[in-house]
Amino acid sequence: MLGLYVVSAQAQRRAYYRRPVIVRSYWGWGRGGWFGGPGWYDPYFYDPYLWERRERYYKQKNVRDSRRKLRSDREKYSADGVITPKEREKLDKRERSYDKAVDKLRKFNEKH
Repeated sequence: MLGLYVVSAQAQRRAYYRRPVIVRSYWGWGRGGWFGGPGWYDPYFYDPYLWERRERYYKQKNVRDSRRKLRSDREKYSADGVITPKEREKLDKRERSYDKAVDKLRKFNEKH
C-alpha cells in the first residue's frame, strides 16, 4: 500500500533563490566596543548579499575609471603624433593599472 501515492513532477517544482555565502573574519561587535566603531548600524557590513553587491559596484567603478583615464591619456599624448619615452612610461603605468582593475573584477566574479 505504500506505492499507491504518486505525485507528478509538475507539482514538485520549486523556485530557489541562492544568496552568496561570504566568509570574513570576525573581530567582535563593531570592533569599537559595544557601541560605535566601523560596521555599527551598517547593513552592508552585516548582510553578505549587500556586501557582495557593494564590492562588485566598487570594482566595476574602478575598471570604468581606469579605462577613462587610459583613454584620455592616449588621446592627449597622441595629439601631436609623437609619444615620448616619458609619455610611454605614463601610458604603460595606466595600462597596468587598468589590467590590475580588470583582473580584480574577474577574480571577484569567479568567486561570486
